[in-house]
Amino acid sequence: MGLWRALPNKTQLRIGKSAVILAALAVGVFSVSRVASGLTDRSAIEPFANGAMTTGTVLSVSEADYKTGASYIAIITFTDSSGIQHTFTAPASPQPVYASEPAQVSYLPTDPLSAHDVTARPAWQAEVGQGSLGAVTATAILALGALRWRRSRSAVAGAEPESR
Repeated sequence: MGLWRALPNKTQLRIGKSAVILAALAVGVFSVSRVASGLTDRSAIEPFANGAMTTGTVLSVSEADYKTGASYIAIITFTDSSGIQHTFTAPASPQPVYASEPAQVSYLPTDPLSAHDVTARPAWQAEVGQGSLGAVTATAILALGALRWRRSRSAVAGAEPESR
């Protein structure tokens, strides 16, 4: 603490301002990545606009623990309108999925290999929520930092004699 107090007030202000900006930037980058990840996950479970819907079956499930909780990855099979059977891997879900379970599938009739599992697994909402909360936090950090910087700057300007 002694070294900090030994620094001139203007230097303390510059360091503090930089720290606030870096903290807000870090929170902002994290927030943007969470929102982007959530929206990517959402697009992988949304029905195709001109797609067909059918009911498929979960063939198998692999479970992974990424040190943040369990994730379930289902391999799903479905039969398209031509009677041809297709298999695809659904995106990871935090909700348990079991083999032989039915799964709602949206696919493009012109490209059945482009298929989405649209069974309600709203994991993307949590990611978008976390990202939004992070964006609010980053904004608050910047706003409070700017307010404190302005007050400190006024105090420093009042404490130092004017040079002419």
